[in-house]
Amino acid sequence: MFPPVFWKALEQDIASRQSSISAMKAKVKKFVETADPSAAALLQSKMDALSQRFSDACDKHKQKVSQLEQLKERVEEFEKVADKVQQFVVKRSQDLHDTDGPGKTFNELSQLVQVNALRTINA
Repeated sequence: MFPPVFWKALEQDIASRQSSISAMKAKVKKFVETADPSAAALLQSKMDALSQRFSDACDKHKQKVSQLEQLKERVEEFEKVADKVQQFVVKRSQDLHDTDGPGKTFNELSQLVQVNALRTINA
C-alpha cells in the first residue's frame, strides 16, 4: 500500500492539472467559435473526452482516499484492541504465574479463574 504522503502528492498533482485542463477548455472554446464545423466538432469531442477522463480520475482518487481513511480507522481500532489483548495476556500470565507457588489448591485456582472471567466480561 502507498504511504499517505503519496496520496497527498497525487492530490496536489491532480489539482495543479485542473488549471491546465481549464485553460485548454478555454482555448478550445475560442477555436471552436472560429474554426470550420468538422474540425471544431472533432476538437470539441476530444476535449470532452479528455475532460471526462480527468473527471473520472479525480473521482477515483477521491474514492481511494476515502477507502484509505476508512481502512486507517479500522487499523487504529485493531491496534487498540491488540493492545488490550496484550495487556490482558500479560496480566493473566502473571496471575497464573502467581498461582504456581506452594499452598494453592484447585479450589483457589478455580476461584481465581472465575474472578478473572468476570473481570473480562465486565471490562
